[in-house]
Amino acid sequence: MTEDFVEVDCIQQDADNNEESTHAHVEQTHVILPSMDQHVSSVLQIIFKAMESTEDAKIVVFFPATKLVAFYAALFVHGLDTFVWELHSRKSQPSRNRASKEFRESKRGILFTSDVSARGVDYPDVTHVIQFGTPESKEQYIHRLGRTGRAGKKGKGILVLSPFERPFLGELKGHDIPVDIETKDMLEAPLDPEIQEKLDAIKARTRSGDAILTTSAQQGYQAFLGYYLSNMKRLRINSKQVLVQYANEFAALTGLRDTPLLEKRLVGKMGLSGVIGVNIGSYKNPNGSTEKKGTRDHADGRKSPHKKERRS
Repeated sequence: MTEDFVEVDCIQQDADNNEESTHAHVEQTHVILPSMDQHVSSVLQIIFKAMESTEDAKIVVFFPATKLVAFYAALFVHGLDTFVWELHSRKSQPSRNRASKEFRESKRGILFTSDVSARGVDYPDVTHVIQFGTPESKEQYIHRLGRTGRAGKKGKGILVLSPFERPFLGELKGHDIPVDIETKDMLEAPLDPEIQEKLDAIKARTRSGDAILTTSAQQGYQAFLGYYLSNMKRLRINSKQVLVQYANEFAALTGLRDTPLLEKRLVGKMGLSGVIGVNIGSYKNPNGSTEKKGTRDHADGRKSPHKKERRS
């Protein structure tokens, strides 16, 4: 049994064979974020808009990596006090089955998930499938989209990409996926003060070392970096230095005070040794405390030690 196994209704799996035709009657749109600065805030804006504008909105939200699912779930549940179901391979099998069952039986709600929900699972009456970030392939985009528009019902799919992910649209040639003008206009307008206030409060908690928000943001950073490292060629990112810059911008947007530390062995495995902006070190001391120790690479080749810092 793989870690991405989810218990499903096997009868429904046959329906996935028809996803190529299913996606044809689902309204599909995409939007490119105006800037990387909106990578986090756009998630709130787009999901809140879908919930407010649709009666009995039932939304499946895909993120490209497990720990990014966990980060955004923590942001909504612990930061915004907004319930979402969370489904990915890091959850126990009973937890996954329970979340899947509850969302399936619900009339309204939000499911944050990885690709464990991309196929072989039937969630009735899903009104929206929102995909944040580049899917692994065109086929995976279609499988995800197939969570809505089931049994001949209408559905809406929105693909949300950061500016550096624009090249993925070239993989969707042959599909009619126009720009979502309404969403584009919303993202280009000033951020709603209420959402800004909520984000500022979350960032303050993250900076202060909140046990859940800070940890999930640190892990989300690592997941962001790992996922897009493996997709550099597809996205025409020709420099790991550039990618690290994107990842570090993401970390800042979460509210983290510093760019997260990465274990030296992991940095080597990722091929990031010597790349400017990568913080090498560990949050754990031998005695189990969370004292932060490590070094940061600078543009002039210097390595500066981090000051000792206790995190709750």
